Amino acid sequence: MSIVIRRAEHKDAEAINALYLDMRSASDLVAYYDDDQIFIIAEHGNAIVGSVRLCVEEGYWILRTMRVHPDFQKQGIGMKMLHALEEYLRTHNCYCLPYTHLVNFYGAIGFETIEPGEAPVHLHERFKTYCDKQMQVVVMKRLADR
Repeated sequence: MSIVIRRAEHKDAEAINALYLDMRSASDLVAYYDDDQIFIIAEHGNAIVGSVRLCVEEGYWILRTMRVHPDFQKQGIGMKMLHALEEYLRTHNCYCLPYTHLVNFYGAIGFETIEPGEAPVHLHERFKTYCDKQMQVVVMKRLADR
């Protein structure tokens, strides 16, 4: 059975949250579904095995919460979901706070590392919080297509 990558619908909310909980990402649970969020999901049969979220925070587009179930990792699913998001990023600058080992992964669709102070204030604060927790993250930005 193949993997289907698509934009999530309202009916997918419970399954997306179940994936996050299954992966011990309870802090990633979101008040789903509103106009300021786009979820791209990966489905295997009737199961959601991957999800990534694009949301608007304080007027800025932020890429967040990419998860792929461990049984489906290292199969290119994350990259397929990332490429599916590109159409939504064409007209908006976008930021993300990935782990340092994922710089090239996000760079594949045009994200570039920036200095933390160049990020929106709320994102810079989140970056500092992550660093305080000893998380190895960087700030990245993707410019809208011009």
